[in-house]
Amino acid sequence: AVDLSNRARDGSPSKAALIESLSFNKLAKGTRLLGLVRDVAPDYAVVSLPNMLTGFVRRAKDADVALTDIYTPGTMMAFSIVKATTETVASSSSNASSTSGKSKAETRRRIELTASPQIINADLRLADLDDGDAASTIRGRIVSCEDHGCIVDLGLAGLGRKMAFLRYENVEGGYNIAAASDEDEEMEDSESESGSGDDDDDDDDDDDEEMEDAEGRKGKKKGGNDSKSKGAAKLILNAGRIYDFTIKSIPSALLSSSATPAS
Repeated sequence: AVDLSNRARDGSPSKAALIESLSFNKLAKGTRLLGLVRDVAPDYAVVSLPNMLTGFVRRAKDADVALTDIYTPGTMMAFSIVKATTETVASSSSNASSTSGKSKAETRRRIELTASPQIINADLRLADLDDGDAASTIRGRIVSCEDHGCIVDLGLAGLGRKMAFLRYENVEGGYNIAAASDEDEEMEDSESESGSGDDDDDDDDDDDEEMEDAEGRKGKKKGGNDSKSKGAAKLILNAGRIYDFTIKSIPSALLSSSATPAS
């Protein structure tokens, strides 16, 4: 039986759990928060956080992909804090210096975030995702869009170079396949195409056995019949874009190899 008493194991009264309100002063590097992507530009993204806090994602200096190809406005996902700092700047208020003739300083809070799978999934092992009948959700980054689905990097250290695979048929709702940094042009081209059938590829099927299956939340393949999703927001699929995926199955051989300690 599970002991639900308020006493510690040694019999002494245990302290009641304390739930504190989230504030800027309690934010530390590595803290994970649920955020809503509010606005995305090529070099930064604005994220709404709990308790009316606002964070941002900065584009890395050596990054080849714009943030507009990585984050989708309106997406709810977990973020990890890179740093939370304060800085003093001159007030931008029009009447700040009207009386004294001197500009007033104001303190601004800056919360820098990341949603990188390597950071969000840093504490996860492949065995943690094998939870029987329960579906596990995990962060992933699309590496490429192939004929039958997307190759997804989960950022798990134990996987090595192995990737997950998202079949288009496992994606719910409507979606568009877009080229990175050229989404609008790709979508227009897809509307003018007459639509081509998928050729069966035995090599693709063999490769799929070496990958995990990840089930998305929306989608119909470009050129397919998406009449059921008309009027609904479509998922954008392109190399570099980050989403949360649901694990559908994991090959037993992959679980066995990941459970074997390295020599």
